[in-house]
Amino acid sequence: MKNVMGPVDALFLFPAVSFAQDQPPLKRHLQIIAHLFPGSYDNNEQVYFDNRLKLPEHIRHERVSTEVRRIPDDRFGEHAFFIIYYWHEQDS
Repeated sequence: MKNVMGPVDALFLFPAVSFAQDQPPLKRHLQIIAHLFPGSYDNNEQVYFDNRLKLPEHIRHERVSTEVRRIPDDRFGEHAFFIIYYWHEQDS
């Protein structure tokens, strides 16, 4: 699965990374991951190449999409996320 990030997204990441540089390593890593983690992920290409390579059915990957969203409620903490998985049938 991958999160597609373009040049504009990289510009938005720069302030978070520059701010995090003044923090202790663990806090810095958490801030950067918390900034990068939310997004949409999909393993469509992995499934495509499994089929194209004609891998045996029992080792092919099932298509899965994932949505990661920050929980906008302080009761869960600053770095809480809601993750939704979507399993796709091969024919749909």
